[in-house]
Amino acid sequence: MLKIDNLTFAYGRQKNLSYHFTFPKASPLVLMGESGIGKTTFLDLIAGFLEPISGEIFWEGHSLLSLKTRERPISYLMQDAPLFDHLTVQENILLSRAPLEKVQQSARDLSVFDLLSQKAGDLSGGERQRILLAQTLLQKRSIILLDEPFKGLDKETKRKAIAFLN
Repeated sequence: MLKIDNLTFAYGRQKNLSYHFTFPKASPLVLMGESGIGKTTFLDLIAGFLEPISGEIFWEGHSLLSLKTRERPISYLMQDAPLFDHLTVQENILLSRAPLEKVQQSARDLSVFDLLSQKAGDLSGGERQRILLAQTLLQKRSIILLDEPFKGLDKETKRKAIAFLN
């Protein structure tokens, strides 16, 4: 279970953002809302990229705030996540530390298998998004945070990406 207990954050002198949620284990959750209400800030706080003013984040009864960002059991696809443009698509996905067979299967599932030998710098926005989605999900961490994971995907490609999530 992921528990967010009175987590507060503020950008400068702006109004404080406050979060209080309990998420059951192994259940997908979608955060929806208008632009600028703090969805990305919320994910950044959980991931450890921002430090809260107060409050706590618990995962399975243990404080995540006591862990360094890299020690948290989190895979995070950020809204504008980068790829290494000088690496091939396959090399970028392999950064997930998944076995080659799983990397290749994910590429098939997301219709980017024929791009595995291409440099990431040559990809379209939608292709990049699918590579990042594969890379993030193949990390097999306990908590997966996806910030606008289907950005730039057409209807059919989005359908394939949603199926890949399952």
